[in-house]
Amino acid sequence: MYKLPDEHLEEAKKIALANRKKKSCSLCYDRAYTGVNQDNFLILCHKCVDMEKAHEAWKEYVRGIPELKAEFAELFEDEKQEEAPAETKGDAE
Repeated sequence: MYKLPDEHLEEAKKIALANRKKKSCSLCYDRAYTGVNQDNFLILCHKCVDMEKAHEAWKEYVRGIPELKAEFAELFEDEKQEEAPAETKGDAE
């Protein structure tokens, strides 16, 4: 299993904080995450973080780093599926 390097964990913390939707939270104590799992990934606070926005921000961060993009290829699978029908449609015209 892939273990996220610490420098990327720090960026994930910044992304989580930037996507909070509440000013104070008793669940995460205003950190935006409740912990870190065994693979060094953040466990975002479901109570105060906008999960969709945080996910999109993480995706943009990963897109710019080739080694992370290779590890998180599943994040980009939906984009590949959307592009494939568009290409097929263009060929038919």
